[in-house]
Amino acid sequence: CGKCGSIYTGFKSSKDTKNYRCGKNNKAKSSIICKAPAISEKILHDLIWPEVRNFLKNPQAVLDKIQEDLQDTSYYKGLIEQRDSLLKKQNNNLQEDNRVRQAYKKGIYSIEELEAELEVIKIDRGSIDEELEAINQQLSAEEATQEKIISIQELAKDYKGKLDSLVYDEKYALLQRIVK
Repeated sequence: CGKCGSIYTGFKSSKDTKNYRCGKNNKAKSSIICKAPAISEKILHDLIWPEVRNFLKNPQAVLDKIQEDLQDTSYYKGLIEQRDSLLKKQNNNLQEDNRVRQAYKKGIYSIEELEAELEVIKIDRGSIDEELEAINQQLSAEEATQEKIISIQELAKDYKGKLDSLVYDEKYALLQRIVK
């Protein structure tokens, strides 16, 4: 919404027409009422569809730009390097755990020393695992976006020759697929 920043949502009017209104313009669902006007789905369709059609006829320029922004190699490579570094730390942590246990078995450490060393190792392992999980989530998000780009490319191929002949319901279904 241009007035309050809320999300526009769809609704059917009393005349059974489809419209969109500010999410804060629904007296039943919002305690704060926004006075932004509703917009007819037909008007939005007439404005948006030509842009969607043009995009699907030639998506590569937009997708290349998105891919370029997403694959800022320094960022992506940095994530990979951080992950690899954490995996090495994780492996070193496991090796240290084994060394400490072996030292105890050989009588080098007392039970108290063993427990103290293992506690330090456990704390280190926890922080390594947390950092690794965060990096893996970021990498997964990057990879999911790449998959979406491929999906849009395939969708554009499937519809390329059919875009000008789609009826309203087919256009609506196609827009739903793009948004997902």
